[in-house]
Amino acid sequence: MNKRAENGAEAHLAVIYADPDFLILSKPAGMLVHSVRVLKRAVFREPTKQNTVVDWLIEHYPEVKTIGDDPGMRPGIVHRIDRETSGVLMVARTQIFFEYIKRLFQKREVHKEYQALVWGRVKNEFGTIALPIGLRTGTTKRTTHITSARMVKEASTDYRVRERLRWGDEPLTLLSLFPKTGRTHQLRVHLSALGHPILGDALYGGRNRFLKSAELGLARHFLHAEAIEFILPNGSALRVESPLPSDLLQVLGRVKPDEEEHR
Repeated sequence: MNKRAENGAEAHLAVIYADPDFLILSKPAGMLVHSVRVLKRAVFREPTKQNTVVDWLIEHYPEVKTIGDDPGMRPGIVHRIDRETSGVLMVARTQIFFEYIKRLFQKREVHKEYQALVWGRVKNEFGTIALPIGLRTGTTKRTTHITSARMVKEASTDYRVRERLRWGDEPLTLLSLFPKTGRTHQLRVHLSALGHPILGDALYGGRNRFLKSAELGLARHFLHAEAIEFILPNGSALRVESPLPSDLLQVLGRVKPDEEEHR
């Protein structure tokens, strides 16, 4: 099925597929999907007020106001991606479609693909990271060390090597990632646990590597939601892709193929 564009976006937020029942957006890095409530000293403060995807949706597609499990906070939002992650994001425009796609997510019949550039040479051409993820006690950081975590849930990520690269003396690997579950920070936590954190990840990559990423010209982590694929209610398959944004393309332009791979 061909993609259809609608309503060029402000602040680089773009609608890359439009249907009467749903939208698929390409979200820029640095934009929250929705505002968040902050828990401080056991008191919930008002939601943080920043420019969010939800703000834009309410202005341009007001029908989403009543859609979802929590329309007051997340109208129309089917799934989320981190603020500094760019790429594909789906939004429901009708409650019927919201319930339909929610069931597909629950049955793991929505397939998402990400691109990530990570530190080091990933040895295997493909593999699965199956490590439960929990919330580290006393922080908002996630971890695979479940003995020191709470709210632990199973998590699984498939990966495939796209290209092995090098930046000076540093080996790097460009990966395709296929999350089978949708835990908060899942891809970032799993890759860090694998020993190959994502470039530019301030939370899970370590301070030294974060500073080195800035030298390469990265202002955020190198993680992009490239594609989403699922079966429509009419039985046809749909795959929608979001091309790699210019900031990440520029980074790839500064690195070189690993010559050892071509010997």
